[in-house]
Amino acid sequence: MVIVSNPDILDLYTLEHLYIKNEVKFLKRLPLYGNYEIQAVSDIEFSDVDHLIYVNAVDKARNATSILIYRTNKPAATALYAIIPLRKLYSRPSLEIEVSGYFVDFLNIKTDDGFSLYLVFDSPALVVKDTWLDFKFQI
Repeated sequence: MVIVSNPDILDLYTLEHLYIKNEVKFLKRLPLYGNYEIQAVSDIEFSDVDHLIYVNAVDKARNATSILIYRTNKPAATALYAIIPLRKLYSRPSLEIEVSGYFVDFLNIKTDDGFSLYLVFDSPALVVKDTWLDFKFQI
């Protein structure tokens, strides 16, 4: 279970002993590094199988939205896995993130400007950036 509260609380709890001992145990607080702050109207998504959490936050230095990706199976100091910066400041309902997948997470980001798809591996062996479909037209 994850509790998210703006501006800087991202707490992780375990429900493992909920039915046996009637306990909910605090595991760790996931850090927000740099100039990031959780948005008041944020969107949080979970991986279907892996240990990934996706939260949108504001990068105060750029005044733009970023998607923070955390691995919950790692220690708190190394839990922040990746940051996806967006072009400008978005909030719900103009920003929606959805995640699905098994071996790889398909991260869908819908904004007022369009639709983006990212492939996110929990433990990548190789990271490849595809530029073949990077269309830049000049008129």
